[in-house]
Amino acid sequence: MSIHGFRAFRLTVMAVLGLMAFFATSAQAEDLTNGGEAGLFLISKKGFTSELKASAKVEQEGTGVLQVPGRKLAILCTAGNGLGEFLGDGDAHVTVTFSGCSVWLYVELVIEKKLTHKTKFPCEVLEPIIAEALALPKKHGGESFVLFEQKTGKANLATIILHGAECPLALTNEIQGSVAALIEPTTNDTIEPLLLFNHAIQKLLGDKLVWKEFAPFEAFLEGSAKGRLLGPHVGMTLGGSLAGLSSAHASS
Repeated sequence: MSIHGFRAFRLTVMAVLGLMAFFATSAQAEDLTNGGEAGLFLISKKGFTSELKASAKVEQEGTGVLQVPGRKLAILCTAGNGLGEFLGDGDAHVTVTFSGCSVWLYVELVIEKKLTHKTKFPCEVLEPIIAEALALPKKHGGESFVLFEQKTGKANLATIILHGAECPLALTNEIQGSVAALIEPTTNDTIEPLLLFNHAIQKLLGDKLVWKEFAPFEAFLEGSAKGRLLGPHVGMTLGGSLAGLSSAHASS
């Protein structure tokens, strides 16, 4: 299980290694507490209004990892599937369900260290884990991002329920805050854009994900997922606006 998780995750790590230095430098140079500048979601490289009734599916690649380094804890999930309903080109409602989840001792997933998760906690995860968020298109440094933030009026992004007589953790665990993803540049405005999640991206946009029971320690999401439009928009390109493309809405 741990080796499988590392191999599945390795491609994601390799995909973002080239961007890590840029992200680390930018994070130190700027405090983007607003999560970057507002952007647009684009369909066929144009903005759109809510009348379009567009939706998209999101599918996790390999194993995703929710980590709390400060408490030496990691949740690994082998599958994640989501549905996004666009409210227009400025936001979307997203619901994601995670399964194949287990609890492990934290390991820093840096490919050069060749580390894997080896120590499993005696905790069972009640599945599926359901996460609900408002997705906002963002832009920074010529790149496009998606910020997934807690919905107004909602207490949490997700709740993780654990059980097991020997489980040393709280049985009810609340995940709060927001998490950012980079739209991998070569896949932006394609039929199947790739979203990348990691520590550096999350820090770059100044957002904060918190496992409430372990606050003030931050949580980080590591992994990747592909998106694709559904219904009458199947086969159309999907992406986020870059700097200078904010006029796309007017052309829709």
